[in-house]
Amino acid sequence: MEQIKILYVEDDPGDAKLVRRALLSTTETGDVRYKRAFSVDIAESGEKCIEKIRKEKYDVLLVDYNLPKMSGLDVLTKIIEDGYDAPVIMVTGSGDEETAVNAMKRGAWDYIVKAGDYLRPLPLTIQNVVLQYEMAKEKRRVEEALRESEEKNRNLIEYANDAIFTLNLNGAFQLVNKKFEEITGFKREEVMGKKIAEIKLIDPEYSELVDQDLKKKIKGYSGEPYEIAIINRKGERKYIELSTTAVIEKGNIVGIQGIGRDITERKKLEQELVQTDKLASLGQLVAGIAHEINNPIAYIKSNNHSLASYLDDIASLLTEYRKLKNLEDNSQFESVIKRIEDKEAEIDPDFVLDDLNKLLEESQEGIERIATIVKELRSFARPEEVPFEYADINEELDKTLRIAQHEFRDRIKVNKEYGRIPRIQCHASQLSQVFLNILLNAGQAIEDEGTVTVKTFEEDNKIVIEISDDGRGMDKETMKHIFNPFFTTRGVSGTGLGLSVSYGIIKKHNGEIHVKSEVGKGTTFRIELPQSSKSHET
Repeated sequence: MEQIKILYVEDDPGDAKLVRRALLSTTETGDVRYKRAFSVDIAESGEKCIEKIRKEKYDVLLVDYNLPKMSGLDVLTKIIEDGYDAPVIMVTGSGDEETAVNAMKRGAWDYIVKAGDYLRPLPLTIQNVVLQYEMAKEKRRVEEALRESEEKNRNLIEYANDAIFTLNLNGAFQLVNKKFEEITGFKREEVMGKKIAEIKLIDPEYSELVDQDLKKKIKGYSGEPYEIAIINRKGERKYIELSTTAVIEKGNIVGIQGIGRDITERKKLEQELVQTDKLASLGQLVAGIAHEINNPIAYIKSNNHSLASYLDDIASLLTEYRKLKNLEDNSQFESVIKRIEDKEAEIDPDFVLDDLNKLLEESQEGIERIATIVKELRSFARPEEVPFEYADINEELDKTLRIAQHEFRDRIKVNKEYGRIPRIQCHASQLSQVFLNILLNAGQAIEDEGTVTVKTFEEDNKIVIEISDDGRGMDKETMKHIFNPFFTTRGVSGTGLGLSVSYGIIKKHNGEIHVKSEVGKGTTFRIELPQSSKSHET
């Protein structure tokens, strides 16, 4: 096993012995956390330390702060001045944390306080410091190599397959490569010295997102790549995966570097995949929806038969009234009146008029029910890309539950436990797709009768949606794969897209989706969405 060679600078023989024993014993325990063994050398003073490091190479130095004559800080200063290639960990007594922090400001990599069970974490602390130092050393080596090959780097940037650009602290372009020109349609001489807003490159929907990102990078914050849309010189909309980072020179941030990858074709495929899953979900619901529409259609049809019969009766009565109006021989008056009275007795006009109003109300209710179903389905199934808009998650859940009810019918009871939550900016139809996928899975997990519970509440500046069922549940092996594309437990009847697409939608909203399940007891999906900031497709 590769060793970490340690020099412990300590004037107290007892402390030196304890530390040495604690470090050497890690090899005997076989603890897998310790990737490397330790060897320990002791220096009784700062002067001895300087002598030893001039002769030997150590991986790390433990230096006691309270050394006689030459203090721990003096030793640290001398080591740094001599450019000795090893990190220093300062060892202090209890209550000396402020001193230790000061030592770190002077160049120490970490500190250990000799208090309590301080020997237990010591091996891992040393191991981590050595690893960090080696990584930093490798980073410096790479940076040096990059500086030495500046011309080569310029060629790599110029002919890279991604758009590369740099901005100064005012947000003006300082460098762009050929791929940038190709993707945006702008020549470098057209953008150099100009700000992004001046050339109107960013789609207005994403301009605030990019602006906030650049401000954060100028302040030194890191971040993950995110997706934006641009409008190229031809007026075409393109999707870009953008990654930005601060440009640092001599410890100061002097600008921003960006790398943009054209993902327009990938976005088209993703949208097609989302639409495919929508259509698959709708296909699964067809039978239930047809049943739901057939009910109002059936009583509208029945009502129409009654209306036709009533119209015949009213028409025949009107015919008799017209005969009375057009009567030329008054001797026939009595007989006509008698026929009218007989006809009214036969058809009961008061009942007919009252029933006509009821029939029309029922038919109108049925028509509105059908219109609502069609409207909700059209809203759910629409393929067009729409901007983020404010939406009420509780309302979206209600709409989705009405669609899912065609699948649940009378066998599944739905408990709604909605909290008072704020509206958030989102793609409402996409979130409805996520809710529907989970609800349909819940319906299929309940074999006979059962309950689905839908909860919403606020937690840590997030909107939380929990959808639970008391169905058959999933084992651990199944849960490992449920978000994988094309994974399904439903045989040929399932596409395996639903939860994979749902995962992607939630991630694009800067959210999280988790699942808990137990065989025989049921499953809970938990969705967390940010409520304070506009998510976009990041």
